[in-house]
Amino acid sequence: MGSLRSLIVANVVAAAIVGSLTAFLPFSIKLVLDKLIDSLDSGVTLRDILLGPLLLWLALRVTLIIAEYIHNLVWDRLMPRAISLLREVTYEKSLSLSLEYYEKVRVGEITHLTMNAPVEFVPEFLREMSENMLPKLSAIVVALVLLASISPPAALVAFLAFAVLLAINYRKVKLTKVLRYERNEHLKEMNGYVNEGYSLVRHLFAMGELRARSGYVREKSQSIIKIADRLHGLERRYNVIFGIINLSVFFVVFALTVNEILQGRQSPAIIPMIAVYLSLFTESALAFSRFLGRAADVEATQQQLHELLAEKTLVVDRPHAKPLTAIHTVEFKDVYFAYGGNEALRGVSFKVKKGQKLALIGMSGAGKSTIIKLLLRFYDVDNGAILINGKDIREYVQEDVRRCFGTVLQDVALFNDTVEENIRMVKPQASDDEVQKAARLAHATDFVQKLPEGFKTVVGERGVKLSGGQQQRIAIARAMLRRPTAVILDEATSALDTESERAVQAGLEELLEGRLSIVIAHRLSTVRDADIIVVLENGQVAETDTHAGLLKRQGYYARLVKMQGL
Repeated sequence: MGSLRSLIVANVVAAAIVGSLTAFLPFSIKLVLDKLIDSLDSGVTLRDILLGPLLLWLALRVTLIIAEYIHNLVWDRLMPRAISLLREVTYEKSLSLSLEYYEKVRVGEITHLTMNAPVEFVPEFLREMSENMLPKLSAIVVALVLLASISPPAALVAFLAFAVLLAINYRKVKLTKVLRYERNEHLKEMNGYVNEGYSLVRHLFAMGELRARSGYVREKSQSIIKIADRLHGLERRYNVIFGIINLSVFFVVFALTVNEILQGRQSPAIIPMIAVYLSLFTESALAFSRFLGRAADVEATQQQLHELLAEKTLVVDRPHAKPLTAIHTVEFKDVYFAYGGNEALRGVSFKVKKGQKLALIGMSGAGKSTIIKLLLRFYDVDNGAILINGKDIREYVQEDVRRCFGTVLQDVALFNDTVEENIRMVKPQASDDEVQKAARLAHATDFVQKLPEGFKTVVGERGVKLSGGQQQRIAIARAMLRRPTAVILDEATSALDTESERAVQAGLEELLEGRLSIVIAHRLSTVRDADIIVVLENGQVAETDTHAGLLKRQGYYARLVKMQGL
């Protein structure tokens, strides 16, 4: 961060020097012309001109070349670092947000804000500021001072005209601000929609709805085109106004200058300087117009980024949260929880110890997955408490809580990387031997060795090159590598055929051995051996006992067993 500040300061200083030297050049040319005009009467030699004002002009020109080189060098180092910092800050913020945020926005929208927006608008804004706005601002200040010292009336007219142009530019930006924000919203939503489609491309192929998705993109693109047409229309109208003002200023200043020359108060050598300075004012006004336009783009993007950065993280560690290295007991004590007013759990209580297997049973929407989300601290309870090793779960560092669990879900998270790296991701420093041992315990070695490059085989995005059973065994191997003290299985085999389930079940038995485990399953055959079965109904605990005990009660669980023909 310190080096970035230094680059910013160096860039501003270099830009100011470049602008100042640019403004001095026309003045030095006037000095040369004055000497030439004087030579007609006083006999000034070429040597006097070369050693005087012309040498000054040459020195200014060489210094300007050096200053521009330094300015460009600083800029080339500044821009990628500024963009990188913005990406890092927004990405770090997005990673710190609670799961609730990700459940209400498309992932593609976050990708647009953290990765695309900084590249689309920020570089152009910085470039306009560095290459145009800062140099021209310093050039205008120096030019006005020099012009005022020679022709105060011309300087006054130029200053007033420049101020009017700035005011009109500001008005234009205010008018286009809403349009720019609306355009950015369309871009963000379109990116979210497109990324979502890519992530579900296999399902869209299967449904025959792949091309149907293009309609939404076409609609958004047309909306963006309409906004662009309106923006360009405003630009054209304001450019006509700028042209009229610039032409008027040229006429007035030249009339004043010629009048002063005719009255003998000015030398004809001032005309080239006046022409260059008026061109400078015109170019600077246009540069400021572009800069304010870029600033409006950045402001619209900044507003979206600010919304992201201002988003509150709902689940945060307490100031003195304790580390956690092992889980021996888990207890829910009268837990209540609701999603935005929709009650999901009501008074849920149970306890499981190391070496015990607790099964959560119930229909869809009964609250099983909510219990897992609370246990992994994706959310915090509304009332009641979750105790780990006898202490409130909020007393521990939340990342430590998650690392103590080996989690295998129905929807396996595999990345477009090799088999070994997908296993190693929970323990980056693990050796090849450790990875292969974890795969062996998960009963995954046989099929991995048959892959084209074994453990070096890239599995494709979301593991598309592997079957469901193979993906699950990779997930089990990953959990094995972590050597967790507790295990969560959420419908780990529900989507598998009988043969795949048998292979995966062997790996799961290795994973559960001697560990505290919490299992969600619709197939009751997989949880009959559970030490504790908690039956959930409408967010409440309906029954709790072993398989045999629940059968004797002839309640909800017994009816489920009968329905599944067990």
